[in-house]
Amino acid sequence: MAQYAPRNPDYLSNTLTGTLESKWIKSPKSVKYSIILPPNHDKNRSEPYPLILSLHPGMADRDHLIDPKGAARTGRDVSHDRPVIWVSFSNDDVDGSSNGMYMDTFDGLGNWINFVVDDLIPFMEKNYNCGGQQKYRYVTGICMGGLGALKFAFQHPHLFAAIVAQQPAMPAGVSGGDLPYNDKLDIGGPAGLPDKSDHSLVAMYGAQTFATTDDNFFRKNISPIAMAIDNAENIRNSEVKLYIDVGDEDFLNLQNAAELLHRVLWSNRIRHEYHLVHGGDHAGSSWRRRGPEAMDFLWREMENAIDPQLPTTEEVEWIEWIKGGRKKGKEPLLKKVIKDEYTGGIGGLVFSDKPSVYIAAAMNIKKGDDVATDGPEEIMGYKWRNKK
Repeated sequence: MAQYAPRNPDYLSNTLTGTLESKWIKSPKSVKYSIILPPNHDKNRSEPYPLILSLHPGMADRDHLIDPKGAARTGRDVSHDRPVIWVSFSNDDVDGSSNGMYMDTFDGLGNWINFVVDDLIPFMEKNYNCGGQQKYRYVTGICMGGLGALKFAFQHPHLFAAIVAQQPAMPAGVSGGDLPYNDKLDIGGPAGLPDKSDHSLVAMYGAQTFATTDDNFFRKNISPIAMAIDNAENIRNSEVKLYIDVGDEDFLNLQNAAELLHRVLWSNRIRHEYHLVHGGDHAGSSWRRRGPEAMDFLWREMENAIDPQLPTTEEVEWIEWIKGGRKKGKEPLLKKVIKDEYTGGIGGLVFSDKPSVYIAAAMNIKKGDDVATDGPEEIMGYKWRNKK
C-alpha cells in the first residue's frame, strides 16, 4: 500500500479574497485574487513569510487555491513546519473565460506578466509581510498554471527561488509553424483551445492558428521552450530551482513539450528536476503522489534558500586535512554518523545533504568546472550539451 503525505487540517483556516486594479489589465479592469495566510499570521514578525504564487489551471479561477479539491490534487495542504503565504488570481481571457494562458496578449489589453511583477507581488509584500527577496518568492502551477510558472521562471528568473511546473500546457516547439502534427495545444490543431471565438484568438495570439502567428510574438509570449533558449544565460546565473513533471500518457500529449523542454534545459546547462511519470495521465490516481512530490521539492528548496547549510568547524577541519595531503595522525575526529533505515542500521560518515561540496574541495574541483558533463557536441547523432 502506497504511503501518502500527511495533510494539514488548518490549511484553509485563514483565507481572504478581493480585487486588485492594474494599469496592465484593461480587460477585465480589476483582477480577482485569493490569499491563504498562516493561522497566526503576524504582520510585524522580524522575518518575512515565504510567498508562493499559485497559478490555477484552465477553466478554473482564483477559487482553485482555496478549494479543498484543488489542494488535494496539488499537494498544497501537505504538512510543513515553515508557515507560508499563498496567493492566486483569476487569469481571465479577453472573452471573459478563465483561460488567459498567463500571457501578454497580442492586443495589449492583458499584460499578465507585468501585472504579477509590478502589481500583485508588491501588493502582497506591502500588506502581508512576505517575499521581498528572491529566497522568499516561489511559483507553482498545473496545466495552464504550469505554463504560467515557466513563463515567470524564464522571463524573470532572478525574482524567484524555485518554480514548480506540473504538466505545463505549452506547445511543443519554438515556432508556431513548426509544431508536431498531434500538438493538441495548437489553437488550430486537432483539439485546439476550448471556448474561443475567432475574435478572442486574434486578440490573444494575433492569429487564428499557431502556424500563422508572428514568429517573434510566439517566441516572446507563447513558447516557454523558446524563452528558455533565448534567456538561457540569465536563467543559469539566477540559480532559480526548477521542477517539471508530466505523465507519459497525458491525453493532451503534453509529454511532447515537456520532454523537449527538458532536453533544451539540459543542453543549455540549466539545472532542473524532471519527472516523466510512467503511466501518468492529465488526471487520475498518479496525482496522489505527484502533488506531494512536487511540494516536497518546493519545501526542500525553500529550506536550502532561506537557511542554507554551511560547513561546521569539524567539516572545515576535515577539508583542510584532505587538502593538506591526509597526513597520518592528523585526521580530525569525525563524530557525525547516521544509523537509520537509509543505511540499514549500519551507519556511516555523514556531513550534510551536499557531500559533493567536500569531495570537490578534496579534489580541488572549482564550481563551474563541470568536468563530468563536458563532451562532444553530439553523441550517436544526438545533441549533447552546449559549451559554456
